[in-house]
Amino acid sequence: MNVLGLVPFGATATGNISVTIAMSLTTLVLIHFFGIRYQGFLRHWGNHIPHGVPKLLSPFVFLLEMMGYLTRSIALCIRLFANMTAGTRR
Repeated sequence: MNVLGLVPFGATATGNISVTIAMSLTTLVLIHFFGIRYQGFLRHWGNHIPHGVPKLLSPFVFLLEMMGYLTRSIALCIRLFANMTAGTRR
């Protein structure tokens, strides 16, 4: 569908921020869904804490990892949207 953006007066599907947000959130949810499905709930979420982290710091490291997942998802969403709309004149 992004090839339609190369056609004169065409528009890309990912030129709309709503489409990129939906794709990003879908990917984020599916990653965790299948991680829980194949590894189990505790093992999947436990994999987000690296080995060797002291027990006292584990909740903070877990929160940092979750913020990293969310931030990465948002950043990739915005990058895709910006790349698809770059150079268009409205």
